[in-house]
Amino acid sequence: MSKKKIADKIAKLRAMTQANGASEAEALSAARRAAELAAQFEVEEAAIADAAKARGFSFDIGTRSADARANRSTRSRKPQAHYAIYCSTAIADLFSCKIVMGHTHGRSVDFMGHAPDVEVATYVFDVVREAMDREFHEYKRGHYRADKRAFQLGMSTRINQRLREMLRERRNNLAIAGKTNLPALIEQKEKAVAAAYKKAYPRVGSYGSRRSTVRNGDAYAAGRAAGDRVHLGTAAGGARRSTLLS
Repeated sequence: MSKKKIADKIAKLRAMTQANGASEAEALSAARRAAELAAQFEVEEAAIADAAKARGFSFDIGTRSADARANRSTRSRKPQAHYAIYCSTAIADLFSCKIVMGHTHGRSVDFMGHAPDVEVATYVFDVVREAMDREFHEYKRGHYRADKRAFQLGMSTRINQRLREMLRERRNNLAIAGKTNLPALIEQKEKAVAAAYKKAYPRVGSYGSRRSTVRNGDAYAAGRAAGDRVHLGTAAGGARRSTLLS
């Protein structure tokens, strides 16, 4: 199969997003397969873009929101944010995205990036928050007046650490693939997202997360242990590995 045909196939796979009518499972499977093909055959982004344009597909940089409310049923204009937001920056970095918070007053986390990347990033964020709620529900069954804050802080801290470990592994894989064009393509994509982010939000600067005091060490430790129980799986894609939580 020629690289032109492979580029065309990748373009079609990338176009299988939920916005285009695919189910969540179909969109994720397509994104994984597209990454695998691009890595295996070292298809340049320019060739994929040309194939997409020929078919009328668009992979423009955009944003997608993930629900970040601690309580999804609340009607408050400034709801309490879920502790999963402490993992959002690591998720964004893992999938070459940027995040936008603050303007929604805790209602959501917006991921900015290329369509296939934001699709997977928002999915992973949803999986993290659902896992944190599920694990706390199990924990409180055996603990009177269970400390949700300490538990979910501990869990988000551990999940965040594991996501950072996955990011380091991804960068190591890119270093190994240094003799190919893949590292340059990833860098090119990330620079394009950074430029779009700066243009859309010129006044947004970097910020640091606030340190939270934990008063219940047992609940915090239990949360960290729960963070280890979340299964982290990697979908092989060479140096352009798509890393998923399942």
